[in-house]
This record gives sequence, C-alpha cells and structure tokens, in this order.
Amino acid sequence: MLLRDGIPIHLLTREAFEIYLSRLAEDGIILLHISNRYYDLRPVIKSTVGALKLFGAANRIVEKDKLEKYQNAANWVAVARNRMRLQVLIDRGWVVMGEGDGLSKVKPWTDDHMSIVVPLIEMMKRNFSKFMQG
Repeated sequence: MLLRDGIPIHLLTREAFEIYLSRLAEDGIILLHISNRYYDLRPVIKSTVGALKLFGAANRIVEKDKLEKYQNAANWVAVARNRMRLQVLIDRGWVVMGEGDGLSKVKPWTDDHMSIVVPLIEMMKRNFSKFMQG
C-alpha cells in the first residue's frame, strides 16, 4: 500500500507559524492546503491560531458524494493577523475558527510536542457522522 497522505508535521508547528508570521506582511494571509484522506488537520491549526492570537477560517468541506467523478474536494485554511482580512472568504461561506465551529480543542503542535492521533480521531468522527446520517 502506498501512503500518499503523510503530514508535513514540521510545517504545522507553532514555531513554523512564527517563522511564517515573521516574513508575512502586516496585512498578509497564510493559506494552507490541508486536504488529507486520513487526518482532519483543522483542530491542530485552530489551536495554533488561537495560541498566537491570530484569526482563521476554513472552507466548508464538500463531501465526495456531492462532487462529480472527476472532482476532488480540497480543504483549505486561511490565517491572518486581522479578522477583516478574511472577510471576503467568510462572505463566501468559509467558517470562522473559534467557539461553535464544531472542531475539537487540542494542544498546538510544537517542535517538542505533537500527536497525529487527534487529527486521525477527528477524521474518524467526521466519517462516522456521515455514516450515521445515511
């Protein structure tokens, strides 16, 4: 079995985000492509966004049965220092990361701590929920 959905963990740590921010314009946006068949990385990013006092928004996940056979869903998260920079995405249906977003609270990944179990469980919960709905 070829595993193509590995996670570049070192790119999702708090320390990595601090580097991104050091190079990002004050009104810039970080856009992360987080599509993965096995892991839901949104809670990990949400925790880092919160720890760094940033703002995040995620596109709504389009389920495979809503796509054409030739299409694949793409999952994205946008991060900014100023929530207003994300408004154009929010107006298009992106979900603001924060209270009531349905994402679990987890510990931010750092260079010294990370766990792939949490994103794996998040994906399992999402898939179980779809299974129970029909």
